[in-house]
Amino acid sequence: MNESKGQAKRVGVINALINVVLLVAAAGLGIVAFFSMMEILLTVAAQVIVRGVESEVRGRYALVMVRNLWLIIGGAGLVGLEIYCLDYFFKHWRALRTRRLFLRMVAVEVVIIGLQVVFAA
Repeated sequence: MNESKGQAKRVGVINALINVVLLVAAAGLGIVAFFSMMEILLTVAAQVIVRGVESEVRGRYALVMVRNLWLIIGGAGLVGLEIYCLDYFFKHWRALRTRRLFLRMVAVEVVIIGLQVVFAA
């Protein structure tokens, strides 16, 4: 009986450590994915703006405006997502569903970073 309690406690600690590692990975990759999405957005916007604007100066201002809007709106979304993740983590830090959530987040962020590599090439 005591061995099973000790083993259950160890499993809980291991789950918590895995969740901490996934939280750190998701937070770090979230910031990298944010800038990757900005690069994708600017690449697509540059193609659209080059076709539609005769003046090079107006095109550059339009790209700067797109970048600034992304930094404001996307940055606010990223801060909200990071706060939600931390809140969720501290409420459910030993649960297996926390691991599934952070694994999904890491997978989506890796896909976004991969798409940025494809668009950059």
